[in-house]
Amino acid sequence: FLWYNQVNWFYGLILAIGNVIGALVASRLAVTKGVDFVKWVIVVIILITSADMFGVYDFKSVVSGLLPHLH
Repeated sequence: FLWYNQVNWFYGLILAIGNVIGALVASRLAVTKGVDFVKWVIVVIILITSADMFGVYDFKSVVSGLLPHLH
């Protein structure tokens, strides 16, 4: 992609910053809260993702309701 100038550097930088911040927050939470907290976070994320995948609710509509300017 770089060779053919198909890299969107702005979005890539935003994603990189978000990944760094997310990793820092997650690692601090994992150290301070412990393994049980991490397990429950993973279980909740899996349940939310599964409910969205099987059509129990529409996650996109929930997010767009919370952040209407991102349509």
